[in-house]
Amino acid sequence: MRDRLTHGHRSALGSRRRGRDAPETRGQDQGVPGTASSRTAGALVPLKAQWVARHIVALAIVLTTAAVSHAQPAQPTPLKNLVDDQVVARIGYCRGEYTLTMASGTQHRYPEFNLRFKTDGSRSGPERGKPAWLPAGMRGDRSQVIFASLDDLKRFLIEQC
Repeated sequence: MRDRLTHGHRSALGSRRRGRDAPETRGQDQGVPGTASSRTAGALVPLKAQWVARHIVALAIVLTTAAVSHAQPAQPTPLKNLVDDQVVARIGYCRGEYTLTMASGTQHRYPEFNLRFKTDGSRSGPERGKPAWLPAGMRGDRSQVIFASLDDLKRFLIEQC
């Protein structure tokens, strides 16, 4: 029994040996002689390698950010020459629901939170008096109406029940 205790098996006798010479702690904190090192996931990694790895990651982040910031912005959707199904003729509002009547005569109904009103006075925006309807949302349950100016928006919104 005494031979078992002295040949690497843990026991009450073996656990008392916790000094520098204890076999379970010997060499763990020392690393590679002559270099500073740190313990990472059970392996010793020199600090210089950690420094290089951190700087490579930082450089990759900076380069990715720079590439994204120099990318060309997406061109806006041209809203000048639209088909009749995309031109809004009238917008009615009643009890929390908007009804869009298109130039082709079709109607679309939307709850008030699912319809957005926007203005676009740029060259690519809609013609005055012809607001554009664009579907939005992944399920087709939302859309937006884009006006040439605020005056168009005021003229087209009609409350009627």
